[in-house]
Amino acid sequence: MSSTPDSGQPTGPEHVHGRYRMTEVNGSLYGLNRPVSLVPIGQLVGASLEGCGPCQAAALDTVAADPALAARLCDLVGTGYQLRLGGLPPTMTDPDHPVSQVHPQLRRYFALGCTLRTGEGPNARVPLYEFMCGLDLAERRAACDNALDFLTGILALPW
Repeated sequence: MSSTPDSGQPTGPEHVHGRYRMTEVNGSLYGLNRPVSLVPIGQLVGASLEGCGPCQAAALDTVAADPALAARLCDLVGTGYQLRLGGLPPTMTDPDHPVSQVHPQLRRYFALGCTLRTGEGPNARVPLYEFMCGLDLAERRAACDNALDFLTGILALPW
């Protein structure tokens, strides 16, 4: 196993964060004609929970580069909050809320998601995919980074 020169963190193909193994989701959910591999999201969550900064940064870049992955990461936050807390609080969906630790683009994403019909059928999440496509890479990465904080927080709650 090798390590990065600046951090001493292990790297290489044998260095994985496999605690959260994910496979794929049908891309038709986002209006795509391809499956969306969720492996990068699993790697991102695993690296974050294990405190591996270099792997987290690399996985975050991968997730943010693909609008479908970025949308799915944010959807997982919404699902987690729905299952654990009964839904997203106003601080996460109201763009004008005076107190919020939610990135503005992530708040807009959640607000849009709350207006859609629920379901996982074909094209059910197309507006969210299109929203992510409309963000530049820096905005999408910042929103994903913030979403990761919320997702790992939900995962850390006792089940």
